[in-house]
Amino acid sequence: MTGEAPAPPPPGVLVQSVYTTGEGVSSGWRVWDDGRHESRVEGGDWVAAGRLGPDAVAAVRAALEDAGLAGIAGAHRPEGARPGGGALWFQVALGDGPVSVGLLGGARSPELDALMAAIGPILVTGVS
Repeated sequence: MTGEAPAPPPPGVLVQSVYTTGEGVSSGWRVWDDGRHESRVEGGDWVAAGRLGPDAVAAVRAALEDAGLAGIAGAHRPEGARPGGGALWFQVALGDGPVSVGLLGGARSPELDALMAAIGPILVTGVS
């Protein structure tokens, strides 16, 4: 488990979420600003998972802007967390640059919980 954020997502990625196990195997999903939706399973390549329409992309962008992630940027680890656990990194393209929020060793974030409650349904229903 590392407290260092991964490299920023490629230009054009609006939001990316990657979970890396304690063994270093990564899985995740991301949405590009043109609506492409991709996933990555167990260290594999990023693969197409559909496309969001313009209204869905606008809704995701609005949710990201309202989430307050810049205020919680950085790595978060609960006191007493075991070394070697997994790490969830959530990266978004906001304003002047990317914002990365890391949840390490089982940490939770009310801001990320609320954001996922807002965009999760969009990712399911807005993908064609």
